[in-house]
Amino acid sequence: MYIDKLTIKNFRCFSETTVWLNYPKRTAQRGRVLPKKFDNVTLFIGANGAGKTTVFKGVCLSVLAPIIGNSGFRAEFLIRRPVGYTGDTPSRGNGEKALPNSSVNVELQVNEVDTDVPTKRLLGQVVIHRRGDTEDITTAMVGDGWERIYENASPAFFLVAYSANRRAANPEGYTERNRSPRYQRVAGIFEEYFGLVPFTVGYLELAQCGRLEDAIRILNKLLPDGVELSGTKDHEGRPLFDSHGVLHPFTALSDGYRGFISWIWDMLVQMARTLPSNLDNLSGGELVKLQGVVIVDEIDLFLHPRWQRFLIEELATEFPNLQFIFSTHSPLVVGMLESANLRIIRRDGEASIIEQYTEEVEGKTPNEILTSSYFNLSSTRSPASGTLSEQVERELEAEGGYVENGSRRLGELRQPALLTYDS
Repeated sequence: MYIDKLTIKNFRCFSETTVWLNYPKRTAQRGRVLPKKFDNVTLFIGANGAGKTTVFKGVCLSVLAPIIGNSGFRAEFLIRRPVGYTGDTPSRGNGEKALPNSSVNVELQVNEVDTDVPTKRLLGQVVIHRRGDTEDITTAMVGDGWERIYENASPAFFLVAYSANRRAANPEGYTERNRSPRYQRVAGIFEEYFGLVPFTVGYLELAQCGRLEDAIRILNKLLPDGVELSGTKDHEGRPLFDSHGVLHPFTALSDGYRGFISWIWDMLVQMARTLPSNLDNLSGGELVKLQGVVIVDEIDLFLHPRWQRFLIEELATEFPNLQFIFSTHSPLVVGMLESANLRIIRRDGEASIIEQYTEEVEGKTPNEILTSSYFNLSSTRSPASGTLSEQVERELEAEGGYVENGSRRLGELRQPALLTYDS
């Protein structure tokens, strides 16, 4: 399953907007430019509060429409509430109007893994109604190929989502009984204090189903040079990571490594749960063949700039059959992609809209990207310094200088400064 198009109406910060997403081997359509390199990546950019996470919530709700009602999900403040509107019925005498319903519609591209019905497309919809102080959800599905979404261990309709709060849970007392398995895979997008599969729990589970060796290979390939999950365990039986020649359990790794490994490891566990046990087939390789959708909010979170430069390329290449939907505030991440991979969320009056620009920033410097139409900064310097031209104007005004001196000073400021030390 892949997501083709998402349409949002009166959903949180959006009044009405539509967005098309990239997915593997998507065929070209009139008026739509497809990426030449990473055809399985869509990256959302926008200011804080613009609606990036809202898009991800809309994707999850509409894809899981058939099962969301009995999943453990609770709707809260999903309906857009502009000033001048109130509850489910008009208030008498104060001129306020009733809130319109929210809706999210998704068009899915499906294949033989998802359904045995001869269809290529399915439509899912959620509608949120305000009733007093509560929000209720009704769902609708178009098409006859939804049956396998009711099978929790099926690879059909595979969807996982990770929020900016992603963290592995404490193994003590860990349970998944309060949510349906499919909602469990996306619950972190909706629930702030949600923990992913604990690393050691996932390690044992992958070993039991015969997928551990494959999972370790994938994880080590995605980690930076000098860091890997070794074959060594400590006296408590905990697997150890080799970090530049020093052995650590998962809990002793840095925040950056734990944050990254947590969602990658959880994703591999969720993948393995949908596949048959591999105890009799040592060749492996099935994990990277799985098709589906992976959502990661703030993909650059906690990562050093050197790691940010290669991360999306490595993920897109290692999992060519997955559709990745990311968000970021990092110009380094944006600079790795074509304009066809990028979607901009910006405020337009009281609501947010989603746009796609034609400006290419692939390969440009962070300064160039931050002052491009994607981030729209006037300068990357501190507010007190302002732009270089503004700094020169202040210096000339203070010194009573002339225009020709200003041109010379502007050239000096543009030259890189080297830090020197007295001997």
